[in-house]
Amino acid sequence: MRILSCLLCFCILLSTSCSKAANPTVEFLNKAQTAYSKEDYKEAFKWRKKAAELGNAKAMFNLGGMYSLGQGTLKDDKEAFKWFKKAAELGNNDAMGMLGVMYYYGMGTLKDPQQAKYWIKKAYEAGNNENAEKTWNTLELWKY
Repeated sequence: MRILSCLLCFCILLSTSCSKAANPTVEFLNKAQTAYSKEDYKEAFKWRKKAAELGNAKAMFNLGGMYSLGQGTLKDDKEAFKWFKKAAELGNNDAMGMLGVMYYYGMGTLKDPQQAKYWIKKAYEAGNNENAEKTWNTLELWKY
C-alpha cells in the first residue's frame, strides 16, 4: 500500500511538472503581448510563432495577422492564410472570418467565393456575429 501511495504521489508530481514544462504557451503569449505592446514586432513575432507551433489557436491567429501586415517579418499572404486556416480549423472564430475574407479576395490562396461564404457562416455560428454579419453583407455572400 505504501508503494502504491508513493507511486501515486510520484505520478501526480511528474504530471504537474511535465504539464508546466510541456505547455509553455501562456509564457510565450505573455512575452509576445509585452513585446507587441512595446511595438517590438520582431520579438512579438518570435514568441507568437513559438506558441502557434505548439498548437495555440489564438497565437496562430495573431501570427497570421503579423504575416498579413508584415509586422516583425516580411508581408506574406500565403503564410498568413496558412496560419489563419490552422486557427480556424481549431475553432478560432476571428480566424474563420479572416479566412473567409482571404478566400473572397484571393489573398494567399485562389479566389473562392464559396469557401468565403462557408467560413464567414462558420464564424457567425461560432459567435463572431457582428463582424461576420457585416462581412456577409459587405461582400454580398448570399449571392454564392
